[in-house]
Amino acid sequence: MLERPVSQVEIARVTGCSASMVSKVVGMLGRKRIVHKPAKRRVAVANLEYLLLYWAFRRDIEDDPRTLLETSLAAQEVEEHAGRSCPQLAFTAFSAARVVGAYPAPYSDVIAYDLSNGSCELDLPKGRSSTLVLLRADDAHLGSKTMLKDGLRVVPIRQAYVDLLSLGTWEAKYAAMSLAGIDTCLPLIGSRPEITEYL
Repeated sequence: MLERPVSQVEIARVTGCSASMVSKVVGMLGRKRIVHKPAKRRVAVANLEYLLLYWAFRRDIEDDPRTLLETSLAAQEVEEHAGRSCPQLAFTAFSAARVVGAYPAPYSDVIAYDLSNGSCELDLPKGRSSTLVLLRADDAHLGSKTMLKDGLRVVPIRQAYVDLLSLGTWEAKYAAMSLAGIDTCLPLIGSRPEITEYL
């Protein structure tokens, strides 16, 4: 959305935030030189890499309302089963990276946004092979940006990148870096101390 100059009113409408909240966030990002105002009440991104890193290291996926389901199914079986059972799940993190062809390594955590407003019912066999993490999200904007690929609904690459970095593990960081080969706007990063300038 912010790849072109956009009005703060439009940002407020799309995100569901108040105009004063948008103005406050824009002001803070402006002071960090992440966005700028090419015209009154309009905003443009000055540095997309900085913006993505700022978002990634401010995001804390652990704080999201979530449900953890342990199952004996392998990760890709969980994705297939859950994607069929509840098409309103939008897969992110490792699943999204795999689906777009960036991350072939095995993983056990499957993370998805539940866009069904909590109405999704999943009957998974009990066990500990994999964990399905459902993030409850009433987010029409995110829902409109998902894509269907290989039978799975997945979030945009940049959302998956941010979610992976917010997990904070080396496995997740490696998966996030693999996405940089798909989207050249995604920055390659080092350790957290190396990116303090973005925070």
